[in-house]
Amino acid sequence: YAHRQSTKRRPRRVIVFSRYPKPGTTKTRLIPKLGPFGAALAQRHMTEKTLTTANGLRDAAADVELRYCGETKRIVQKWTRCVGVDRAICREQSEGDLGTKMAHAFRDAFDEGAEWVVLVGSDIPGISPDVVGEAFERLSSGREPMVLGPALDGGYYLVGLSKEASNHANDLFCGGDIEWGSSTVFSRQWKRAEEVGVVVGKLSRVLSDVVRREREGACFPFRIFSRRIFPRMFLSSNG
Repeated sequence: YAHRQSTKRRPRRVIVFSRYPKPGTTKTRLIPKLGPFGAALAQRHMTEKTLTTANGLRDAAADVELRYCGETKRIVQKWTRCVGVDRAICREQSEGDLGTKMAHAFRDAFDEGAEWVVLVGSDIPGISPDVVGEAFERLSSGREPMVLGPALDGGYYLVGLSKEASNHANDLFCGGDIEWGSSTVFSRQWKRAEEVGVVVGKLSRVLSDVVRREREGACFPFRIFSRRIFPRMFLSSNG
């Protein structure tokens, strides 16, 4: 009974998309300024911050799922346990472009009984419990079955769906004219939702990703300390 109780799914779920922080393979756009170790350290820090943010929601307790790539499930589970997110659901990202990966993640969550699902990347330093909580509040109100968090670069840092919109996951994210990573992602995603007939709401906070923050100097500490502290922090697949 105790085991069944500990694995019972909650109606809310936060899905975090991330790559395992191996030097040279992650956050490659930051490598010219931070170096491979600094970029990987930044990736690890941001992923862990996002996971603990999702795990620490108070008024909207949610299951936490990490959709990863770049490492084995055993190592990723060890990582989440070290972070203190013991109940994290760890799943490898599906094949395909970003839209296909997101559609798969949403469908799986709803198939497992979730009612409201929020999906975020791991490269948004400004993500907070208030931001995620607002997304769940908007979704659970019943007025907006989809929400988007606008990013400064024209994309979005968060997307949420309610079960009401679950049947539209493929239509919302797969195929079509959304050029992932471009400055038109938010506007085209909004237009796609309107075409599908899904009411979408915009979150109140506009956030930037880590690449923009690096241009503002926010990643400087990772450049200074990465070579000294990263080898001791890194979870080797041999460990």
